[in-house]
Amino acid sequence: ADCLIVHAVDDDISSAANAELVHSKIGSSRRRKIFLDDCYHIITMDNERELVARETQYFFEEAAERRQA
Repeated sequence: ADCLIVHAVDDDISSAANAELVHSKIGSSRRRKIFLDDCYHIITMDNERELVARETQYFFEEAAERRQA
């Protein structure tokens, strides 16, 4: 399955190393990793929430387009 990983660099609960580990170990052929500089743990409600929403939307739109092709 496609995998999108979005993680805050300054997350005070979870280390960015966790996102790196998942990205490096997951078997998905389509994976994307995004690190956010201006937010903390709850990325969907923090300073970069609009970027999170936009990147998530793009990720799913690209996946849908590939499946239709």
